[in-house]
Amino acid sequence: MQSVMPSKVRILYGRLDIYGLRISKRRLGKQYFKLGIWFILVLLLIFLVAKYHVVFRHVPSIEEYKCIYCSNAAKSKTCEAIYDDPNVIHVAMSADKNYLKGLLTAIYSVHINTKETVFFHIFTYSDGVDVIKQSIQRGRLKDITFEVVVVDRNLFKFSSYKQRHAQPMNWLRFYYPFYLSCIQTRILHLDTDLVLEGDVAELYNWPINDGHVIAAMRECDFCSFCPAYHYLWWLDTFVDTFYPTTINILQCTFNAGVYVLDVGRWKKHEVSKELEYWTMMNAEYSFIHGKLATQPPFWLAMHDKYTVLDSLWNLAHLEWCMRFNQEDYVREHGKLFHWPGAIKPWNDNSTFFSDIWWKYYSLLQEDTTH
Repeated sequence: MQSVMPSKVRILYGRLDIYGLRISKRRLGKQYFKLGIWFILVLLLIFLVAKYHVVFRHVPSIEEYKCIYCSNAAKSKTCEAIYDDPNVIHVAMSADKNYLKGLLTAIYSVHINTKETVFFHIFTYSDGVDVIKQSIQRGRLKDITFEVVVVDRNLFKFSSYKQRHAQPMNWLRFYYPFYLSCIQTRILHLDTDLVLEGDVAELYNWPINDGHVIAAMRECDFCSFCPAYHYLWWLDTFVDTFYPTTINILQCTFNAGVYVLDVGRWKKHEVSKELEYWTMMNAEYSFIHGKLATQPPFWLAMHDKYTVLDSLWNLAHLEWCMRFNQEDYVREHGKLFHWPGAIKPWNDNSTFFSDIWWKYYSLLQEDTTH
């Protein structure tokens, strides 16, 4: 007996849409053909996208290290002697001339809140050397010890990252122990969109657990139930196909805008090579959602090699402090205020805790004008 499809089923069957192609009983063969064409085009697109990748031209060596200007206003030691002094705090920062306001304010907040000797290693492009040097040599900043290191704009070649993420300045942190190869102790990386309220010596000397390479702030300390602060939110499960060890995708990510690294351990674990590896793998397979420039490679390379830094030393999610009614506590106990993302306090006064940033900027301007 010939079976008859119920009318409701026929209606539903006739209204099925697959990838925008309406399938009906009369046109079923033609739609299968179209789906086949779509499938071939998608495979071709995947093949073409995979051809675009990231190229790290080379890892910088000491021969390529170009310190354009080194100043020690106190004249008590040469820059070379300061490199060798184990009591000196080494702070690495990078900025082009467009981020000058943030750079100078961050440096001033570090300088004014510590009595220790701080050596600022500032990386910039050639067109930013003079303006940074001249700006620092005015006002109270003239007392700091710093050097300006020129970055080659063609050091890296990126063909699959968004232009704003493809700036060589964003990738310098991969190579601090090579650029600053005379440093044998620690290096503190600071973004330029932050200010310190605490003594940088406490941050620089933060204990790093055995077997770990860096100390960084665990992001879900601000909001444990927020999915965006966990590996699961950013990683495609395809990562399990080629990653040799187990990543707990439910664990928290960390913020790489502020971290302390142990130079010896960094070199021992060949972290720079592993960061390159994950950057190139993501460029080819796109298993990290959103890419987010240098952060995801750090998450993968350091997922089991970072010590948790107290969140008061990197208040990078200030909006949660407000939402959880912690404004008074944060203002009283916060040691480092950080504004990652597109909105900066110098561009938008309504940004959370922007008055703290403006306090240091105003003091800096007063010192500069006298």
